[in-house]
Amino acid sequence: MLNERFRFQTETGSASDKLWKNKLYRSVIFGILASTAPFSALAVTIQNPISSNSLPEFINNISRAIIAVVLPIAVVFIIYAGFKLLLGSAQGNPGEMEKAKKMLGWVVVGTIIVVGASALAMAVVNFAGSL
Repeated sequence: MLNERFRFQTETGSASDKLWKNKLYRSVIFGILASTAPFSALAVTIQNPISSNSLPEFINNISRAIIAVVLPIAVVFIIYAGFKLLLGSAQGNPGEMEKAKKMLGWVVVGTIIVVGASALAMAVVNFAGSL
C-alpha cells in the first residue's frame, strides 16, 4: 500500500511541484510580454502584399491564380489516368481499367467544378460591378 502511494506521487508529481512549475511558466510568459512592450509603441508600417485595391479585383485575381494552379495539375492527372487506362487494357486487367476510368472521371468532374466556380465568381463580380 505504501509502495502504491509513493508510485502515484512520483508519477503525477506533488502539489508543490505543480505550483513551482506554474509560477515558472507565468514568470516566463510575463518576461516575454514585458520585453516586447517597449517595441509595441513604435510605429510599424506593413506594406499590402495583395496587389488588388478592391474586393472585385481581389476575387478576380484569386480566381485566376486558382485556375493557373489547377489546370496544369488536372492535365497531368488526365495524362496519368490515360496511361493507367492504356496499361490496364494492354494487360487485360479489368480492375485496373475501372480504377483508371474512375480516376479520369473524377479528375474531369473536379476540373469542371473548379473552372465553373471560378467562372461563377467572375460573373458575379462583373454583374455586381455593372450595378
